[in-house]
Amino acid sequence: MRSPLQVTQNNSIDLLVDGLNDAKWKLTGFNGFLEASRKRASWDLFRSLAQLNTLPRVCICDFNNLLSITDKWGGTEYPPRWYEEFRECIANCHLVEIPLTGVGYTCERGARIV
Repeated sequence: MRSPLQVTQNNSIDLLVDGLNDAKWKLTGFNGFLEASRKRASWDLFRSLAQLNTLPRVCICDFNNLLSITDKWGGTEYPPRWYEEFRECIANCHLVEIPLTGVGYTCERGARIV
């Protein structure tokens, strides 16, 4: 199995997975920029990764608190436009959420809730 790796600005890892039976797909780990003022730059980076090719893509990211205002617990409230702009970005990238619920899939301040 051959897997070329691309790292962009320490904010993402983009991996080409060359699997069984010549099946190719992309695995993307995405962090974006931490600064609130750079949210749009994060989403533009995410869009640019999606435009690199048309292979199927799996993204590993913690986007729950930006997909829906009801998924954000505590902390500073985000401007409503962030939710709209992020959902638009996800749609532009042709991604869909895999809904996971429950304690095993929940983090709070970086620690798993058990």
